[in-house]
Amino acid sequence: MIARETVEEKIYDCLKSMNIDFEMEDVKKVSEVCLEDLITYAKKDPSCGGNAAIVLDSNRSFLAVMLYRVANFYYYQKGDKNSAIKISEYAKVNSGIEIHPGAKIGKRFVVDHGTGTVIGETTVIGDDCYLLQNVILGAHVITGHVMHDRHPKLGNNVEIGAFTKVLGNIRIGNNVKISPNCVITRDIDDDTSIIVASYYQIEKRKSGLRYTGYRILDKDIVVYIDGLQAEGVDTVKYESEQGESEATQIEKDSIILPYAIDKRNIKLKMYKNKEWFNELIVNV
Repeated sequence: MIARETVEEKIYDCLKSMNIDFEMEDVKKVSEVCLEDLITYAKKDPSCGGNAAIVLDSNRSFLAVMLYRVANFYYYQKGDKNSAIKISEYAKVNSGIEIHPGAKIGKRFVVDHGTGTVIGETTVIGDDCYLLQNVILGAHVITGHVMHDRHPKLGNNVEIGAFTKVLGNIRIGNNVKISPNCVITRDIDDDTSIIVASYYQIEKRKSGLRYTGYRILDKDIVVYIDGLQAEGVDTVKYESEQGESEATQIEKDSIILPYAIDKRNIKLKMYKNKEWFNELIVNV
């Protein structure tokens, strides 16, 4: 087990290299949460063989998270925003990861690989969250001096895959898994998995439903979804220009829709016992 004092020494060295004044007691306070991040990183990243010393000595993604912790302490506890931004910019240059010191991030946070990841000022992240490279937790507003709360709020145990963008002041629930290449612009409930097909967002709760493809049959579209029978789906509704309608037929692993509907982006709502429980957005 790596010693907390080793983490403190790493923080000392970074602050000295930036010519930032610090007190030993402040470094000790920050090092505790940094040590939790470090141990978690070593456990979750197979490439380091579970060796926390290697991560601390060499890993730039962990460096970014560690320096975020320090910058966040200066930003809120010491009220020294100038030093906080200086630390943040140093971390960005040395890691390719930008975490605003005003963001609020819970315990055992990991950014793996990390290059290109950006976390905005009013972002809130819960405990035990895991981000990969090129993840953007950003705002809807591109320009303008906007001071209001404008970034995502993540619950506990959230995992976000590479090249995903989560935009706006939206809520991502607890135990959510988001696959690579998603663009998320609305709230996601607890215990939800998000996957992408053809660059359209698909929402899939903790169920056995899985979209597997489609085919054109006469004047109908047959959409194949594994798990319809196993999940007890009794009604499927879809949205079109004419409003919400029910699927023509539900079979063991497929539903039938009229060919005339808008086929680019079909929202399917699943019901069992006449109550809504899942939603898929499919591209055919």
